[in-house]
This record gives sequence, C-alpha cells and structure tokens, in this order.
Amino acid sequence: MRLIGLVVLALEFTLAPLAAQAQPPSDAEMIAHFKAHREEFEALVALYEAHGHILSSHPEYQKHAALLKRAGIHHLSANSDIWLPEPYSTETAEKARGMNPFHSYAHHDLVFSAAKLIPSSRVQALVWKDYFYVPVVPRVEQSRLWWPRSPYSGRLNRSARVFDSLDEYPADWVQGRSALPRGSLCAIGRAVALYSPRRFVITTSRASPS
Repeated sequence: MRLIGLVVLALEFTLAPLAAQAQPPSDAEMIAHFKAHREEFEALVALYEAHGHILSSHPEYQKHAALLKRAGIHHLSANSDIWLPEPYSTETAEKARGMNPFHSYAHHDLVFSAAKLIPSSRVQALVWKDYFYVPVVPRVEQSRLWWPRSPYSGRLNRSARVFDSLDEYPADWVQGRSALPRGSLCAIGRAVALYSPRRFVITTSRASPS
C-alpha cells in the first residue's frame, strides 16, 4: 500500500508587510481530501514511476491531466534523490552511486502541489501546503525525518524537522522570533503515523531568497 503526506511551505516575502489572510487547509482537511482521492494519487505515482514527468506531447498526457484535475493537484515535482530499500545502509548508498539519478523514476520522492500561496503576516511569508510521497518507509528519529544516505559522501546529511501537527507554524517562523536561515527548512508532521507503511508524510518548508 502506498501512502502520501502533507507538505507546508513558506516563501519569505520582504518587500512589504503582508495583510492577515486565511490559513492553509488544516491537516485534517488535507488528510480527508487525500483519502477521498487516494485512487488518483496512486495512479499519478504509477504514471511517474513508469514515465517520469509527463509533458503535453506524451501519449499519457490526457490521462495524467485528468488525474491531476480529479485529485485537485496543480502539478508534481521531484528531485534526483534515490530511495531504495534500506536507504540508510552504506551498501545501498554504493548501489545508488551506480544508478542514473535523473532517470530512476521509481525511486524518486514526489511533491504533489495542491494549495494556493497564502500571505501570512505572522511569518512575513507566502505559505502553502502540499502532499509529499516517499517510495520507501523513511526513518523518523530524534524529531527528524532523514533522507537516504548520500551515494557520494556516504553520510546522512539531509533531514527535516518533525512536528505533531502543521496546523500551527513552527515557532521560529513566527514574527519576532529568531531570524530564519537562508535556504530551505522542512518539517514533517506526525500524521505519517496514520498510514502503514508510512510513505506519505506531512512536511513544512520555508525557502528564503539568496
């Protein structure tokens, strides 16, 4: 059984103070939406694993577009991280080193972009929530979700903070707290535990301008 989680992102906006706006959908609302459209989410994952990103010239484009519409998803995005079984072992890292990371579609994580960007005066940022898919069960320990061991350095050097809920912003996002570092922050909600195996998680990220 495959699983999806939620992603909350915030993009720093420094041109002017932002007016208070509506909050992103709650964790419960997004989980309910996922459950109602799980078949479409599964089908989108299967299409990506078989073909990668599907452009308008692809024979499966119409099917792909229809699934996105029914699932309420704007687009999918992926990176070149390779998630193999036992992704944290040195043996797996060595195996991943011999693979083409850009065409290993069945081993990529996916972000299902769903919500509109919402300006938040509390964090002086644009905030949104997405769904996040991981093809294997990720490690969650010390309040962090860990990405696979690097096939190049052999280290565990990428992780995301874990929260019980993303209905509230992380404390260091809130205006008046310590300055946020440049780059990306990510936080995983423990709603990952709602599904088994736990391949869909809730995350929150914030991307700052360079």
